[in-house]
Parts: sequence; structure tokens; C-alpha cells
Amino acid sequence: MSVFECPDCHGTVSDRAATCPHCGRPNTPQGVAPLPRTLGIMAPETRPHDNSNAYRLLGALALIVGAAVVGMALSSDAPPAASQADGYYACQAAAQRLLKAPSTAQFPRLGDAEVRMTPSTKDSYEFHIVSYVDAQNAFGAMIRTRWICRISKTSGGAGWGTPDAALL
Repeated sequence: MSVFECPDCHGTVSDRAATCPHCGRPNTPQGVAPLPRTLGIMAPETRPHDNSNAYRLLGALALIVGAAVVGMALSSDAPPAASQADGYYACQAAAQRLLKAPSTAQFPRLGDAEVRMTPSTKDSYEFHIVSYVDAQNAFGAMIRTRWICRISKTSGGAGWGTPDAALL
């Protein structure tokens, strides 16, 4: 039994082994056989590739993108959706007080109202809300009336300002 060096991986191979135990190259009685060539292209290696660097790079990239998304979400200047809903319902109550028959008022959902938010100062926002209400008039007829309201909110949580509502 003799031992020789594999020309591919330079590992030691026994002449009795059918293939190199390190890289899998076929063994012949004269030594290790050359890899077959097809159209001048060498056959692919049979060793598994080490992809650990690619996985590290993908992990780092995912971490950077995730941190950027979280940072943008936390630094958003827009108030949360709950603030818009609170402003809508505060204005809805102010508009209801202007009606002839407030107990008959039927307001649409928040999604059907037009809510515009504009920053008035660094820490406060002003909401302009335009919507409609179905309510009875002085004669008992159910009519649809448009209303508009302006209300301000400080982002520090100090509370809502007095709503300025008007029926159109």
C-alpha cells in the first residue's frame, strides 16, 4: 500500500482508495485521474462551498435596513392615528351641540371624513376636519348638513384645544 499527494487538494490519498477522501477526485492505479473536460470547460468541484461570508454580509445588510426602518418610524413628525380619531370625535361633539335636534345626529365613520393635519408650531398640530351629519331640522325632516371644524393638539400630551366648529 502506497500513499501519494492529491494534485487538487494536496491531501494524502491511499492507492487503494477509489476517490480522494478530501475532495472526492477519482483515483486510478497510476494515481489520481484528471478531471474530465467538456468543451474545454472543467467539471465543477465536488467540495461544498463555504458560504459563511455571504450569510454574514446578508445578516449585516438586514440589520442595517431594519435599524433604518425603525429609526424612520420613531422620528416621524406626524401624530399617531389615535390623535386624529380623538380630534375627529372632539369636533363631532362640538358640531352636535350646534344642531337643532342633537339626539338624532348620525355621523359617518372617521374614514369618510376629510382630516387634514398641519403643524402649527414645533410641538403642536392643527387638525381641519370636514364631514357631514344626518340629523332632523326644526321641522322634523332628516337632512344632511356639512360641517367643518378646527382643533389643535400639542404633541407633548397637554391636551386638545377648544374646537372651532361651524355648520355649512
